[in-house]
Amino acid sequence: MATLPDLGARLDSFSLEHPDPAAIATLYQSLDIDRPPAILPGDDVRYRARIETPAGVRELF
Repeated sequence: MATLPDLGARLDSFSLEHPDPAAIATLYQSLDIDRPPAILPGDDVRYRARIETPAGVRELF
């Protein structure tokens, strides 16, 4: 990472939608994941990243 240029993008938030958010939260806790994503209820599994860029906020999902 030290060799990558800083282009001004910053991760604002990272989340996971899942039909059983409690089970996923338990899994992340058992794996001792440092700073896991926010876990939200959803019909399907979906990761979402919100990134602040010089051109404005972008969402990847």
